[in-house]
Amino acid sequence: MYTHTYVLENGIRVVVVNPNDQLMTTTAGIFIRQGGRNENDVNNGISHFIEHLLANTSSAITSEKEHVKRILANGGILNASTTKELTYYFGTCLKEYSNDLVHALYELVCQFNITEEDIERERKIILDEYRNKLKTTNQIYEHFWSTIYGNMSYGNWIIGTEENIHHFDSDHITNYYHETYVADNMTVVLITNEKAEEVINMTVDIFSDVKNGMPTPLEVVLAHEVGLTNIQTNSDQLVVCFGDKGPSFSDHHSVSFELLTAVWGSIPSSRLFQVLREEHNLVYQVQTFSNSYVQTGNYGVIANVHKNNFQNFIDILYYEFSLLTQESFIPEEISRAVSVLKTFLLTKLNSPDFLLKLIGSRAVFGHYFFINEMIRELSRVTPEELQHIAKQYIKPDNISIISIGNITEDDIMNALYKKEEVS
Repeated sequence: MYTHTYVLENGIRVVVVNPNDQLMTTTAGIFIRQGGRNENDVNNGISHFIEHLLANTSSAITSEKEHVKRILANGGILNASTTKELTYYFGTCLKEYSNDLVHALYELVCQFNITEEDIERERKIILDEYRNKLKTTNQIYEHFWSTIYGNMSYGNWIIGTEENIHHFDSDHITNYYHETYVADNMTVVLITNEKAEEVINMTVDIFSDVKNGMPTPLEVVLAHEVGLTNIQTNSDQLVVCFGDKGPSFSDHHSVSFELLTAVWGSIPSSRLFQVLREEHNLVYQVQTFSNSYVQTGNYGVIANVHKNNFQNFIDILYYEFSLLTQESFIPEEISRAVSVLKTFLLTKLNSPDFLLKLIGSRAVFGHYFFINEMIRELSRVTPEELQHIAKQYIKPDNISIISIGNITEDDIMNALYKKEEVS
């Protein structure tokens, strides 16, 4: 896999990745360094709102955006997404339509012609999305973020608040778009086997008229809170999350930390699965997760546990938290976790969508990701290093808790007090 980088005169970064000669498609994306973390109480959700407006291909077709029409007419796919740190627009097509794909993304992102009708249509869709989100247990992840970071920066919900969604108008949206969709905030990434020089020349021709401007800050105000968020429902089958902050992707511990969480709970037959499900039969499902971003990271344990098993679950989970910092890791379990992560990464080498997001989400901040380098780092991790990292980041007293189900905050606090008595 070969990677080529270039910076246009107006400041747009271009990254061209040639994964293999057999690739018959081109996948491309425009990454904007603007996401939920850059918003405040008044405009939280505006990045996601703008993404909805710009990525509406039906509106683009009626606006006579010819390359969008051509891509869709020839089997191409166009989509978009907003995260805590960025917004990105992406697509895939047969490689003979590569030029049309890049032009189509330019038409969607850089030709701003939003109407009041567009805004009202998307407002209804986003409000439905927001209300549906509150009906599912997937909301637990947003509550996790806002619990450990507070209601600011990384703690902002990507979709925003219902009040803000109702109040965004044409002036809000237009002004915010022109402030943030500038060349200094943009990175164009292509996964293709077209010649890099030809692709770069194409991007110069297409994007040279994008105006530069003030880039969004690399760092935002970052709070760290320890809290309890409880969403009460009628279900005795609880969904619970326990977690804290972790390393950013620029931290030299980030790869080792991902291996740590894998050994503990994200690979088949992990430690937590063996103890909580196989030995004690306390949970239906338990898994760890970790996220790494430019300025921060986090990790957590998420589980489905019946209300009647909650006390025993708490006792054992916190005991396992403490073991991470006290006991050495077995080389065999590290080796197995390394093999699982290597298999995942090497399999994903054949997924242009995965590569696009992974490379683009770092390149937009001036960082570059190489899978072979990550595999080498995984292979060098020792049991001693994992225990050192566990002591640095796994602090049971700093764990935040999020729960959804038929349980009260008092029930949770009582379980924690009893846990302290028996530990």
